[in-house]
This record gives sequence, C-alpha cells and structure tokens, in this order.
Amino acid sequence: MGSEATPRRQALEAARTYNAANPQDRGIVEYSPNASHVVRELEFGDRLLGARDIRLCGRRQDHHLPSTYQQNRAGIYGEKMVDTALVADLLHLAIESDRSWLVVVGQDADLVPGILTAEGLLQGTDRRVLFLARGGINNSNPKMTDLICRR
Repeated sequence: MGSEATPRRQALEAARTYNAANPQDRGIVEYSPNASHVVRELEFGDRLLGARDIRLCGRRQDHHLPSTYQQNRAGIYGEKMVDTALVADLLHLAIESDRSWLVVVGQDADLVPGILTAEGLLQGTDRRVLFLARGGINNSNPKMTDLICRR
C-alpha cells in the first residue's frame, strides 16, 4: 500500500484525463452541475504547490508525499497528511499576487488555523478565503461565521 491509488484517486484521475479537441470527452465536467466553473488542472494533495521539484519522488517523480494512504495499528487504512498538505497549498496560494479568491471545501476543524492564517495574509487586498463546510464544523469561534458557508 502507499503507492497504489485509492478508488477515489482512480476516479479523479480518469475524470482529469480530458481532450478538449474531442466534443464527446466531457472530462471532469460531467461531475459538475456548473460546467463553466470546472477546474481543468486538477492536482492531488501528494504534490505540494510550494515544494521544490527536487523533492519529488516515486517511479514517475511526480509527488512529494509518498505515504498519504497508511495502515494504522488496528490494520485499518486511512489518509494521512491530507489536512496539512491542503493548508500548505492554501498558504502558498495566499501569498501569490493574483486576484483569486481561495475556497476550501472540507469538514475538518483541523483546517481552521490555516484558513485564519490565509485570511490574515489576504488582509488589505480584495481577495477572500471561504470555507465551504457541508453541515458545518464543530468550531467554537463565533467570529468565524462570515468565513464558513454551511449547506
């Protein structure tokens, strides 16, 4: 394990393969209710946006984090380093000088420190960070209500 793609990753890899010249190929669009807002350059949490390429590993030299799918002591497999990888990428994007908004989709309170830090980095700009949390998160900070979008 660790080097094998999870079923979710396999599905995303298949959806990411997209041929714009082929009108039959809808790529990841078929998973989106709003095709005009689909990101074509889908990346995964095992390749960090701000990390140096000399740190890439694996047979294809295409990822920084080779062990994101690990077995715990009880023998159950799960994802590791995903939240911290997402926060690392969020902070990398926050320091870029473009005008984009940053949207984090998740449901884990472990993402909150990174979201608050990204918001601080964006202070004084017209950029924002939003946290889309399905059903909300268990966070006791009442001053975060304008950052969290619940559905």
